[in-house]
Amino acid sequence: MTDKTPLTEDESPKKVLLVDDEIAMQKLFGFALRKGGFHVVSASNGREALDVLSETIPDAIVCDIMMPEMDGFELRNILKMSPELYEIPFLYLSAFNTEENIIKGIDLDADDFISKTDGSNVVVSKLKNVIRKRERIRSKLVGEMQAASHATGVLLDAPDPPLVSGYTIEHFHESHEGIPGGDFIDYTVVKNNLLCVLGDVMGKRWKAWVFAHAYAAYVRSSLRVMTSGDDSDNAGPSRILNRLNRVLFRDDQVNESTLALTLLMLNPDTGDVRVSNVMQYPLLHCRASDRVVAEVQPKSTTVLGIRPEADFDELTVRLEPGDVIIAFTDGLSELFMSEDQARGFRMVKECLAELFAEKELSAALIVKELLSKAGVSVMRDDATLLFVKRDIA
Repeated sequence: MTDKTPLTEDESPKKVLLVDDEIAMQKLFGFALRKGGFHVVSASNGREALDVLSETIPDAIVCDIMMPEMDGFELRNILKMSPELYEIPFLYLSAFNTEENIIKGIDLDADDFISKTDGSNVVVSKLKNVIRKRERIRSKLVGEMQAASHATGVLLDAPDPPLVSGYTIEHFHESHEGIPGGDFIDYTVVKNNLLCVLGDVMGKRWKAWVFAHAYAAYVRSSLRVMTSGDDSDNAGPSRILNRLNRVLFRDDQVNESTLALTLLMLNPDTGDVRVSNVMQYPLLHCRASDRVVAEVQPKSTTVLGIRPEADFDELTVRLEPGDVIIAFTDGLSELFMSEDQARGFRMVKECLAELFAEKELSAALIVKELLSKAGVSVMRDDATLLFVKRDIA
């Protein structure tokens, strides 16, 4: 009997990469998978599968063993070298179900080993079962992390953007698959100026998420303590970073961790924006006067917490009426699935320039356009974008 129960409620079809060199098998099992509610992408061997995986991340992989150019075992060995790809549910589908092949597949941590003679309906049922189990585990872990966060007070929920007369301040903040991660955004007032904080603790997937979540909360809390009651005229981003750097250096538990951080301090009266940036992409300043998108990047190259004393640079730009300044984490550039981070940044900048030339910008519009350009519907990693616009009177 065919398993016709839905995978999950209110979700788009799960994407499956079907890897088989026989066209007849692609058609047979592809038809069954589509009938079972899956969206199917096909490849004829391991090399083609890697090409597909460089452009899109499926929810599961169903793979033959004996194929030309690169067989299923070699493909699985390559996937094991990438934490993101290795996490994808993987099922072997083969006509060669010898004891040796089954043991080898199990040793490669395949989720299941299915004989082609079992029939297409068995493949669909087993695939749904594997995905359900993964989702139950993920749901349980997410629930436990969120419960622990609330119990300990280690919360990273993004606060609502503040209301500042004469300005529009928005943000987009989304954790990967809803799992508390390493991106965070925060706002605080320092001597009538608004300090916006955008941070990213490096790390991906399950092993890194727990630590990144806790570390991000630690940094955010430290910054709030540092800036509370600081009324000095020099309480700018670079000075705050110097203080944070000393705190992180003295803490043996975190001083070897990597933190990317943007501090943006807005003076609402003048429109001046003071910026310090550590290991983040340049901010993008959209100038209404000439419709140019310019990069704003202080020259700081020091990593936070590596040595006790460090100098962090600071730049000041002025927002004129109609100007927008944007900061973002690498989750947005990684939409384009490129190992070349510079290319990912260029894609974001080019997309923003096209939008700025034609439309009234907003955080939601920028994110929507980036997803469309990348040809995906959801983020592949934690992603955060800060949007500050000086309104036209």
